[in-house]
Amino acid sequence: MAGSPDTSKSAEGPTAPRVIWHLGFQKTATTSAQALLADNAEALAPYARVLPKSPKTKALRMAAQEYVHRPRADTKRALRAEVEELLCDTDRPVLLSDETLTGFDPLP
Repeated sequence: MAGSPDTSKSAEGPTAPRVIWHLGFQKTATTSAQALLADNAEALAPYARVLPKSPKTKALRMAAQEYVHRPRADTKRALRAEVEELLCDTDRPVLLSDETLTGFDPLP
């Protein structure tokens, strides 16, 4: 299941999404989708920075789970900071695919 693109508006109209979320739950072919994205990351590179579930996204996963379980201003800021960290070195949209970004991880 693909998430809605995170878009913003400028004076000229809508801009390209900064983050494209793929948040499939476990046992819904997310591993296959992540493998497909990883295998095609080079072809997708002109359009988006592809970040399937990996050690690069571990801090984001941890922040998402913390926010879901403890939705407070500080955990929201921490989650936003992790997203911004992944966006800081690219002007392309970032495509994130990780089933644990929903904060629900039944198989710890």
